[in-house]
Amino acid sequence: MAGWLRTIKKSFWLVFTLLPPVVMLLRNEIGILRSLESTAEYLSFLAASAISLLVFSVGAAWKEGKNPKSTVGGFLRTYVLNLVKGEVYTLPSVAFFVLMTAVLAAWLPDSFENGNFVLATGAIFYLAALVFGLYWVHERPRESRELVPTRYLATALSRLSSWSAKELWRKDCESIIENDGSMNILPLAVAIAFHIEKLERVYIFSSRQNEEKPIKTIIRNGKPTVNEEEKTFLENPPEELRAFLKDLNPFQRKMAVFFAKLSRCLSERGYSVKFRIHWRREKDKFSGQTTVVGNGKRTIDVVFVPNVPYENIKEAREIISNTMRNIRGDEWPLVTYDLTMGTATMSVALALEAVKEKAQAEYLRQDETNNGRKNTLTRVDVDPLSLLDIDEVIRRRMEMR
Repeated sequence: MAGWLRTIKKSFWLVFTLLPPVVMLLRNEIGILRSLESTAEYLSFLAASAISLLVFSVGAAWKEGKNPKSTVGGFLRTYVLNLVKGEVYTLPSVAFFVLMTAVLAAWLPDSFENGNFVLATGAIFYLAALVFGLYWVHERPRESRELVPTRYLATALSRLSSWSAKELWRKDCESIIENDGSMNILPLAVAIAFHIEKLERVYIFSSRQNEEKPIKTIIRNGKPTVNEEEKTFLENPPEELRAFLKDLNPFQRKMAVFFAKLSRCLSERGYSVKFRIHWRREKDKFSGQTTVVGNGKRTIDVVFVPNVPYENIKEAREIISNTMRNIRGDEWPLVTYDLTMGTATMSVALALEAVKEKAQAEYLRQDETNNGRKNTLTRVDVDPLSLLDIDEVIRRRMEMR
């Protein structure tokens, strides 16, 4: 919006925000207002509030029609997050809270106590006008909505027992980097490949189930059974993998195979990288055990965080927050939360952390088209005033379950 249009808009907002309280103060001082007061006390205030409500309702309807992702309902539900962000210090926010306090603490109680329904109606109209007016005049920060590579990547781990490390190791690199949809671990490869030029560290949050049952299971005689081929592959890996997998448990071996394969695939694309994997023992402690896989020149750290309660948003958020707390405040724009993997609940927990820290969030759209599978890594809008993109991610995650 051009500067002069923004100035006119804020001027209109200021005039019609102050109109009702000014009329209330001067209702007995101006002739036309005194005539209205002679009909019914506070009738002039009611009329001014109705005018302001009409003007702001039209402005809000125009704004909502222009940007369907930004709704009045969403604004009301999430406005408290703006206080955490510090937006209460803007003129519209300060004026809103001062005038809202006057309505709720004085005008409405007095009107009900005195049985003055004209004043009560005017106060309700004015309160609604304040909400619509603040929504209309509020402008979201202007920033690039393009997904950009970042230094840090955080994601959750989907169920390991649904794919085989042996099959992954034999898979061609294009199918892995481009995600052919055959394994739920492949979105992680897509994300790492996208961020590879700037990427320094990957945080992976894993459930207890993944650590206890990492081997692929198949249904045999109506019962889930461990895939013996994968079990044998992990216990007796190919010669080129043995040095990487030494002294690791089945969960660690399976993930080490993934990163060894990814290192090889990235090298084919001109990125000489290796992965230094840190195996954590508890919520915020390193076990001291690290594994380096790949033969590249540049090292990317991978931090595994175990035993995350995937179905408990509060506890999951606490673990995520504790894990990421070493990141400096000025580095948060360099963080990406990937919402593709894990459970729908974990996607919510990661998205909420992205909102809190003003970090970037992404999601891999996986659509079937007439020309085959289409994968699009897209930025998710985590601005608290427009959570429709997050709603879409969660809806898609629930449909996939």
